[in-house]
Order: sequence, then structure tokens, then C-alpha cells
Amino acid sequence: MKRIFLTILLFLPLVTACTKSEVATPKKVRIFVENLRSGGRNFLVSFSEECGFTPESIPYFLEYATDETLLIAQPSPFSSYMGYVPLGVEVLWYVESIRTGGNPKLGGLVSLFPHISKNGERLDGESAVLVVPELSGYYKAWWKKYGSNPRVAVQIDPLKDTGYSW
Repeated sequence: MKRIFLTILLFLPLVTACTKSEVATPKKVRIFVENLRSGGRNFLVSFSEECGFTPESIPYFLEYATDETLLIAQPSPFSSYMGYVPLGVEVLWYVESIRTGGNPKLGGLVSLFPHISKNGERLDGESAVLVVPELSGYYKAWWKKYGSNPRVAVQIDPLKDTGYSW
């Protein structure tokens, strides 16, 4: 019994050091997005280990959803693909990961790579840039309609019946 108690005490600081219950702030999201822009984000650290990104963080991410700047994508640590993706698509990939809770096997992300498909056709690079305004519009309309209750909002798929999927 002492051993179990000691083990819990030793791991408790690790579990609580970076929890999703921390208050999400525009500053945390801005720093995260700036690291994406600069390529300074270490994608070997999983998204689920980032602090403070909860459904309440979504409106801060949506501020960057229309950005069409092409960046080298920051894939999941389980993916070696390093293609180009518009910042807006990557930001919406994070929003979708927050909304769905992501896949624990993928580090809390919704998929291995931030790519979007339209009717089964994968859109990357320049073809993804063309759909940024439409995609961001779906997510912003979804948040405008349901964002006053983030816990309910995450249960509603902003891309339902649009032909788009992650």
C-alpha cells in the first residue's frame, strides 16, 4: 500500500504540471500559432501535452482560421510527412482536435497530418489554400451559433453535410 501511495505521490506533479484545466488565454494561443508560423514548434511534443487548450480556446484559434499563408505542416509525432498546409487549415485541424478530443494514439490530434478532404479528394498546399475561406466560414458560423455553450458546441460537427472531412 505504501508503494502505491508513493508512486502516486511521485507521478502527481507530472500529471498536474500541464493539464487541460488551465485557463486558455489568447496569449497562449497566439504564442502557439507564432511557433507554428516560425517553424519553432517542436512537433515531437504531442498536442495533448500542450497546456490549456480546451473548448474555451476555440475562439482564439478561430482568429487565425482565415490565414492562407503556406507553412511546412507540423504533423503528429507519429507521422513523417512534411508537406505544406495553409496556416488556417492547420489551425482548424487543432480546433477539430479540441472539439473531438482527438485520438489519444495520435497525441490528441484528430489525424496524423493536417489535411482536409473534399468528397474524398485530399487537398494539400495550393488546393487547400483555395478552400480556407469556405472552411473557416463553416467553423466560424458553428462557433457563432453554439459557442456560448462550448461543452454543447463540441458535440456538433461544423463540417456535417459539407463534403469536407479530416
